[in-house]
Amino acid sequence: MAYDEKMVLNSLRNQGMSQYIKVKESIDKVDLKKAGRMVGDKFVMEDGEIIAGITEKPATEKVTFKY
Repeated sequence: MAYDEKMVLNSLRNQGMSQYIKVKESIDKVDLKKAGRMVGDKFVMEDGEIIAGITEKPATEKVTFKY
């Protein structure tokens, strides 16, 4: 079968058949970063909630060789 992605999605939405539409979840990193900060080794939201799984990215060193 060949699918016209836009047409099929519109048809499914219009007919209320959302169970056949996949939704990909992802982190909104820009807004999340604005809503909290690193405290020690933990990411803490403005209201004090700790978000697991976020670590500080180590700084990279830039080395330049001149000949």
